[in-house]
Amino acid sequence: MEAFWCRFQPLSAPALHSSDGRVGDSVPDTSLSYIDGVDYERECMNEGLGKETLLYADSDLLVYDKAANCQTAPGYKTRESLACNAARDFGVERVDQMIAHRLDHGTSGVLVFARNVDALKSLHEQFRRNWIHKRYVARVDGLLPSFEGEISLPIQRHMESRPRVRIHPGGRESQTQWHVLQLDEEAQSTLLSLRPQTGRTHQLRIHLASIGHPILGDFFYGSKDIYNKADRLCLHASELSLHHPRTREPLRFTAPCSF
Repeated sequence: MEAFWCRFQPLSAPALHSSDGRVGDSVPDTSLSYIDGVDYERECMNEGLGKETLLYADSDLLVYDKAANCQTAPGYKTRESLACNAARDFGVERVDQMIAHRLDHGTSGVLVFARNVDALKSLHEQFRRNWIHKRYVARVDGLLPSFEGEISLPIQRHMESRPRVRIHPGGRESQTQWHVLQLDEEAQSTLLSLRPQTGRTHQLRIHLASIGHPILGDFFYGSKDIYNKADRLCLHASELSLHHPRTREPLRFTAPCSF
């Protein structure tokens, strides 16, 4: 069975990294290739559903540590999802009124749901005003050439290859800050801490792939070799901070990374 993969043309180091560690005045070209016979079963299964951990619950919020390979919300392929299970367990009638944000199927970590419309409105407003802060951990291919930096590349939906996105001059402005947590010279991989400054679909995945360091296990933006280097997408939402929708109390939730 055929699967789509996105490969990026390599860029020279000066085009990627300036003296202050920022990335990306230059936009890389992308081209598509096809790889046959890829074992991508984990991309089609909800094997992580039921393995989540409830981190917090009150009358307004539900916060989970979502497992990898688990659908956040009902999709076009299946209605089985963490949101549906949470709605059933906590007696929420409208699943669509719980969804303030999503984590990709392969991404694990902190995920917050609303339990009522007022809470949902508050979360949407906090996301819109950039009052909610998120941190991710990712293991990427290769060794980063500096300790920290920022990727600033515009992202556009890839209409010919949905649900993927691409780097394109006509895309929406997008920024990701990163710094190195660990270099593994033997495995030729790097563990990164990531702070997205914008919230575009697949932002972290396309940004890291665009600078030549795709996330290990990435089905959409890595080569077959990158996909097979890990038994999951090595992307984890490790921290989320927000204000409680009713009391305005600052809340911070964390979830340990397993890779």
